[in-house]
Amino acid sequence: MDVILRPQSEVPLYKQLYEQIVSQIADGSLKSGEALPSVRSAARYLGVAIITVKTAYEELEKDGFIYTVPAKGCFVAANAAQIVEKTTIFIEKACKDFLNVCKRSGLKEEEILSVVKEQLRR
Repeated sequence: MDVILRPQSEVPLYKQLYEQIVSQIADGSLKSGEALPSVRSAARYLGVAIITVKTAYEELEKDGFIYTVPAKGCFVAANAAQIVEKTTIFIEKACKDFLNVCKRSGLKEEEILSVVKEQLRR
């Protein structure tokens, strides 16, 4: 799992983890049926509390991106159509959240577009 968490971000760590896992499912980095690291090993690797990973995994499961097999672990959900649909909803929500932050910050349309273009170049 290739995840970078930013503690200084306004976005809670569990939500950052959730968003990055969804992104990896959407781009095919995490494939249907693939196992996620255990909660404990992910927490250790990321340097966060177990509850942070547990919360992210619970949200991912609630939203249908992963499923849990008792005593086996968490796996990427098999239904690709649902994942794509949920990913689209996730992207739309992320865009709305981003635009709300920009508007609250007083950024003008040109400034917002400049930020987006800069991020696309990276």
